[in-house]
Order: sequence, then C-alpha cells, then structure tokens
Amino acid sequence: MRILMVTVFALIPHAQLLSMAGTLAQSLRIQQIHSFNQAMDDLSLADKDTLVVIDVDYTTIVPDTMLCWGNDRCVHRNNHRGHEWLPELIDECFANKNTSLLRYQSIWHAQEKPVLVEPGLLELILSLQKREVKVVALTAIPTGSYETIPSLPIWRYTMLQRCGIDFNLISIGDFFLNTMKTEDGTMPLFYKGILCSGSFSKGKVLSAFFQHAKWTPNNVIAFDDTLNQVLAIAREMRHTKIPCSSYEYLGAYDLPNILDKEVVTLQLKHLAEHHEWLQKDKARALLGK
Repeated sequence: MRILMVTVFALIPHAQLLSMAGTLAQSLRIQQIHSFNQAMDDLSLADKDTLVVIDVDYTTIVPDTMLCWGNDRCVHRNNHRGHEWLPELIDECFANKNTSLLRYQSIWHAQEKPVLVEPGLLELILSLQKREVKVVALTAIPTGSYETIPSLPIWRYTMLQRCGIDFNLISIGDFFLNTMKTEDGTMPLFYKGILCSGSFSKGKVLSAFFQHAKWTPNNVIAFDDTLNQVLAIAREMRHTKIPCSSYEYLGAYDLPNILDKEVVTLQLKHLAEHHEWLQKDKARALLGK
C-alpha cells in the first residue's frame, strides 16, 4: 500500500501537490507567517494550560554559515542562487578523502555556531515561561548518534543553550515514548524539554507525549518551517479535539545568506585537512578581512 501511494503521488504535478497542501492548510486554519510577532494575538492569550510547540532547525536557530550540502536539507535553496560554485567546491575538497562526507557534515553541525532566526525569540520564550506557559521544542532529529555526535538530543540541547534558550523549565521529566518504535527499536524521546520525533509524524508523537506525560493542554500553539509537519500537528490535534493554532513559519527564508567564496573555501579546506570547523570570524581574520 505504501508503494502504491508513493506511485500515485509521483504522477501528480508538483504545482498540484502544493495546491492540495494549501487547500488542506486552509481547512485546518494554518497561517503562514514570517515573524513570531504575527502570532502575538494567540501567544498573548497563552496561559499555564497552553502548550507552545516550536520546531528547532530554521524556526528557532540556524547555523551561522548556512551551507547547502548535496545530501542535506537546504531551506535556503532560493538564497543559494549565485552560489553555484559551492557543490563543485565541496567535491573538490572532499572527493578524494577516505572519510565519508557525512562525517565531515557532522563536524560542521557539532562545531558551527548557532544563531537565532529572530533576535527577539529568546525574550519571547522567556516571557512565556515567566507566565508559566509550557513551551517545548519539537524536532525531527533521531534519538541516537550521528557520526562524530554521540547523542543528537544532548547536542540539540547544547546548541539551544548556546543561544540562551532552555526548554527544560517545563515540569515534565525525560522519557522515551515506548509505545512508538521503529523496526530497529528506536523510539521518540522527550529530553530536557525537547521532543525528538525521529522518523515519526510530529502530530502522532505530540499526541503520544500527552499520554505519557499524563497531561493534556487546553490548547496548542505550534510553529514549524515545514508545511507537512504543521499539517501533521494540526490534523492530530483536530483528531484529539484539542484546539490548535498552527503556523507555517518562514522567517528563515528572509535571512540573507551571502557566502564569501574565499572564506568558505578556507573553512572547507581546513575541515577536510584538520577535521575541525573554522568559525566565520576566525576564517575572515586569517584572510585579513
């Protein structure tokens, strides 16, 4: 059945798929926003019985140097116009290395400086937490390791902390969602206020989280940069009869991503030779910029 579904959707033009998703989003009252300020009508009414759910990558934080690796999701694909030299540079730096490209990517992920998508997001989260609103992160990262990163949940928590964000103020302890397992036994995990859904639907994971935590909010306010994930949350909340305000957040699309070819070349060559990521400022200083 799954193969049949993929085959059917493959026959539908991409523009029509987008139209179908847009129609469903309208029926679920999903709003498209470019700033959290556009959701203040809902956020200002949030209280201790509200759950605010925020995606991490390209919603809360982004890497300081936003590279578009060949096999990596690149939200800034439109902003990479004019950077056509990047794939060739990556091939040039890593093609003849014995180490896999994924391992180099993991070093970049682990060592690159994270920055907030919106400078005011930290203040917003702190103000919600001060009002005793429950705020959690919901990210699609797996719960295991990734090449040089021993634990993706711990790494994710550390990256958020570097930006001053701590979702661990929620009064719910850590646990695996053991009612959901992949064939290899991997389960979603709630770790220090971060719900890691892995390959599961974020909507289903959020619903299972309520059951495991033995707590159900009166309403949910959800933000994610991926429309399919927003749809999954909105559909599941409708199914469980929990009022939900859902937002497709596109703030990261508005960020400038002007890559300096000379700086990026130095960063990638240093990574290839020394298995270490040079921060942008340090690379610029070495180049006398």
